[in-house]
This record gives sequence, C-alpha cells and structure tokens, in this order.
Amino acid sequence: MKAYYYLAQALLPLRHTTEALEAAKQAYSVCLETKDPSTEILSQFILRAKQAAWQSKETARLREINEALGHVEDLLDQQLERDLANVDWQYEKGEIGTAGRLEERNVLEREAEDRRKIIRKAFHDASNVESAERVVPDYLVDSISFEIMHDPVITPSGASYERSSILKHLRANGVDPLTRESLSEKQLISNVALRNVCSEFLENNGWAVDY
Repeated sequence: MKAYYYLAQALLPLRHTTEALEAAKQAYSVCLETKDPSTEILSQFILRAKQAAWQSKETARLREINEALGHVEDLLDQQLERDLANVDWQYEKGEIGTAGRLEERNVLEREAEDRRKIIRKAFHDASNVESAERVVPDYLVDSISFEIMHDPVITPSGASYERSSILKHLRANGVDPLTRESLSEKQLISNVALRNVCSEFLENNGWAVDY
C-alpha cells in the first residue's frame, strides 16, 4: 500500500494527475481489503488528485480561449487595415476629400473598437462561466466529514456516507450515526449511482474539493 501511496504523492506535483489518481485508488483498495486506517488519508488524497485533474483541464480550456481571442483580434486588425487602406485609396483617387477621409477613418476605428469590446466581453464571460454559481448539492456531501464524497456507501437506514468516514465512525462507536442502532462494516453497501454522480460532478467542478 505504501508503495502505491508514495508513488501517487510523487506523481501529483509533476502533473501526472491520471497516474497519481490510479496509484492512490490502488492504495485505497488495498487499505479497504486489509482494514488499514489509512483509508481516510487516501480518500482525501484522491479528492485532491481529482481537483488537480480538473485544474489541469481548466487551465487548458482557458489557454484555448485566450489563443482564440488573440486570433479573432488579429482578424479584426487585418480587416481594419484593409478598410483604412480602401479609404486612403478613395482619397488618392479624389473620390473623397480630406475631411471625408478623416471622418471615414474615425468611423471605421470606432466601429472596430466597439467590435473588439463586444468580442472581449464574450470571451471573458466564456472564461468565467465555471465561477458563475459554485454550489455543491447537499446529497454529494458526507455528513460526517462535510467533504464531497468519492466512495459513498449506504447504510440500512438509507443514509449515505463517505466510506472512510463511516468506517472511522464505526471503529469508534459501532452504531449508525443516524439511528444509533448497532451497525457493522458488513452492512454497508456501495452506493454506485451516487458514486458516479459524485465522480462526474468533481470532473466538472474540481473547486468543490475546497468548498
């Protein structure tokens, strides 16, 4: 187990988030099989690895948005240069006078600047879409640790908890946190549906780890 965990710790700072997450999951599985109390630490590490994976994806998304904005602004500049050159050509041909030339150039530059502002706002809104409303649904949060779950289990009473949290609670108390009735590890059932929902939410909202 330690080998997997140390590997995960070494990989995460190097941005090998996928490999770090897999190593941590391996260690987590071994801990569950051997009833090693390190499951709580590993559970927290897995959440951090998922957060790092989301941050990496988010950084790439913002980079693409900025690159796209730069490309669009280049096209705007090129179009403005063509339009201004056309006005200068009309002036040289005697089709417009000095005052007309100046007026046309001012109009074109104002219109180009207005387009630039509109485009920049659109790209800015796109880059900040994730931060519009950051709320974690209550059903994704473990009521013992108050952290978002990644490996939820359900008790006979119907409540779901993060596996490492409820195992720690059972070692100390041996009763259901909700009903206070006797409860054993064997009575816990993996909540696969909720686990998939939590996983998908974290994949798209890595900030939730620090919620």
